[in-house]
Amino acid sequence: MALRLHNTRILEDGVQALTFIIEEFSDVSEAVFSKPFTFSGHRWRLQSGVKGGHLGAFLRWLGGGEQNRKMKCKIRVSVDILNTKDPSLSTVVGSLDEDDEFPRAGFGIGWSKLIAVETIEKPNSGFLDDNCLLLEVKCKLVQTTFEDKMVVNLVPGTDFTMSSKFSLFDTEWSIVMYPRGENPQNSTPQKDHTAIYLRNESSSLLRFDVTFSIYIPKVKEIRVTHHFHEANPSKTFGVEKFLRTRDLRSIAKGGTVPVGVKITSVIPYFYLGFDTKDWSPPENLRSSLALKDIKKCPLSFRADSQDQKKLDFKLQFDPESQFSEMGDSAYYMKVLWSVMVFCYKDGNKSETLNSWDSPGHSAFCFSNEEIILNTPLLLSDTISPYSPFLDAEKLLSVKLIIHNANEVYDPLMIDSDKQSIAKLREINAQTKSSTEKYWIDQLSCVCSEKDKIIADQDEMISAREKELSDKESAIHTLEEEIEDKENYISSVEDNIDGSGEGKGSMKHVNLKELIQKTHPDAEELTKQKQVADQLENFLMNNLPFNISRISLVGNAGQGTTSHGVKEVDLAIFIKDLPRTEHKSWLPAIVYTTKTLLKQNSQHGGENEDEPKLPPCTDFLETSSAVVFKCDDVNVVLIPTNDWEPFDGFKGLYQMCLTQGEEAQPYYILCGCERQTEFIANQPEKCKDLIRAVRAWCNSIPWKNPESKPGQYLLSLLLVAAYQIVQSGYISQTVAGDKEVFLEFAEMVNDVNLEVFWNEYYVSSSYPRELFSVPFKLPIVQDPAIPTHNVASTGLEDWSQFRKEVVKWVERM
Repeated sequence: MALRLHNTRILEDGVQALTFIIEEFSDVSEAVFSKPFTFSGHRWRLQSGVKGGHLGAFLRWLGGGEQNRKMKCKIRVSVDILNTKDPSLSTVVGSLDEDDEFPRAGFGIGWSKLIAVETIEKPNSGFLDDNCLLLEVKCKLVQTTFEDKMVVNLVPGTDFTMSSKFSLFDTEWSIVMYPRGENPQNSTPQKDHTAIYLRNESSSLLRFDVTFSIYIPKVKEIRVTHHFHEANPSKTFGVEKFLRTRDLRSIAKGGTVPVGVKITSVIPYFYLGFDTKDWSPPENLRSSLALKDIKKCPLSFRADSQDQKKLDFKLQFDPESQFSEMGDSAYYMKVLWSVMVFCYKDGNKSETLNSWDSPGHSAFCFSNEEIILNTPLLLSDTISPYSPFLDAEKLLSVKLIIHNANEVYDPLMIDSDKQSIAKLREINAQTKSSTEKYWIDQLSCVCSEKDKIIADQDEMISAREKELSDKESAIHTLEEEIEDKENYISSVEDNIDGSGEGKGSMKHVNLKELIQKTHPDAEELTKQKQVADQLENFLMNNLPFNISRISLVGNAGQGTTSHGVKEVDLAIFIKDLPRTEHKSWLPAIVYTTKTLLKQNSQHGGENEDEPKLPPCTDFLETSSAVVFKCDDVNVVLIPTNDWEPFDGFKGLYQMCLTQGEEAQPYYILCGCERQTEFIANQPEKCKDLIRAVRAWCNSIPWKNPESKPGQYLLSLLLVAAYQIVQSGYISQTVAGDKEVFLEFAEMVNDVNLEVFWNEYYVSSSYPRELFSVPFKLPIVQDPAIPTHNVASTGLEDWSQFRKEVVKWVERM
């Protein structure tokens, strides 16, 4: 009773098939394990067994070598329970079209109920042959992922940092990062770019052709391909300008950023250059090269010529007899290998030979055994100094690829001719494969004829649709051209008559003057505070609700009130209100508040001891607020829930996740106090720039309300731009202000913009897939409410906003 690897094959599209045999199946226990085996540079182990009357199978990933921390592996896998009598009755589970991920070394996936034991053991079922069962695992590597946290701010004198090591093909690899580039002393802070590389730590003859992506999660990913080998310049490769240094620092948390690589393809090979000038006479082709870099499979390789006319290549297993005991066992080494001979002057004449194309050329049954692959190349063609196969150094370039090397088992080899049995197995496998391919081709021909008829009709429909689409596109382009020309003519006319300063004219923008003009007077701020204090005192004493507090929010609370604008926004936090169904009770709260204020304004306090208000006029009532003027100050009163008794903001965030789209605006209002605090905590310089961009926005003739950005959106975008520039070096001059606005314009015109903060909550703790209102790009996540994308609620149509911002910064 044992589970052993029985055969290995290479199928189409890089799929490898590994066949396992379970002997003495009737006595199999709940768990039997195979020896570790390899494919695609990783080690694996198969587990099978019978439990609850069913056969199960589990594939376990053991890693790529000794260093397996922080690695993940993704493959496609299926398991076949082979019916040797009628292959169509074989049981198949899994799919080669779906990915399965192994999140860590030692993790396993599989199926506990592949097939009922009763079905297997039925007489003449075809599953058992002499009480032996065959399982075939077909697998294809999708990608290997390694990710580590890397330090951004290095100590002086240090230019780079390295990740921990990880293993693949029993060799060690790592990530190297230069946060300020490889030559930071020759650059300026604003132009620094982070360089990130993948490094092969081994020094051996074995080379690797690797396709991989370097990435920072949710930020950027770049795919590259490189041949890694022992020469120092080729051991390290990646992206020299991966990301701007200041952008890297802006996303760092605790001084580190997560950096990773996704390796989608690795081909290990030996690249050999043969000096052919001494190959005459052919007896000189006898020197071998030892290849000890493949673990548990020592090899040697040399050129040869059996008939002294054509070039051959000979691969020898275990030249030093380390595995001599294999010769007396039922095991042999199955090595799937290829040889490529390059023709430098005509690539079409290059030759590729595969061991699996000839039966018996992949099976090494004994130590020191040699197998020859015969090429069609004449030896004389490779010896001539004018041979098209020789490179500039007169060397014959040969590539030896070891696709797979595993120790396999065959019970027929006990007391039998091992080589004959191995060759017979491969002949049978080839015959079966050829038959299956023939019938697949026949079926494909029939299907192709039907598909062609359908495709002809689809092509006709597609052509008509394309014609209509082209006409619609042409009409749309003409409309845009007409609109642009009208805008241009308007701007020229404005410049000629000098009347276009408030209509987007091309007059130069004086940033220093703009910032000074928007700064509020002390008298205006005093008047605002006086009205706010009077209203707060009056409302606390007269509203018939259980009020916990009244907070100054909005521009006045943020400290971003502009010159000439007197405004007060007050949030009234009321206890004991329902936390849902706002439409059923909030209008009554708003109406009561408005009525109380109007009555006081018309009749005054009934006794002299009651707090009195200045004249209040121009009342307006919305579904969630009272708007009016008090002593020429614009006032907005916002009644809302007090969430302190319900776990504060944590409870509010959880409620946001459970409510629908219509309810979200009411919960956003509950966060107005924290929204105000976020802007208020910014540096005064940042607030000056917020006033400036707000003044610019108010000067633009927007097409419609949907095209004008909201004040909170403008403030958050300006804060983000200020923080990005501040992470490097920000000058307290007009040039520094301009740099912030340039970054602001770049962010506005980034259709894939994604901005978030972790001031009050960790963004990743609130998965976006749980939000009732899906986030769509661009994204500006509210620092106060995780479910609120201000980029969507603060602006519906970004097109005019993007154009106007570009015009504005061009005039600075």
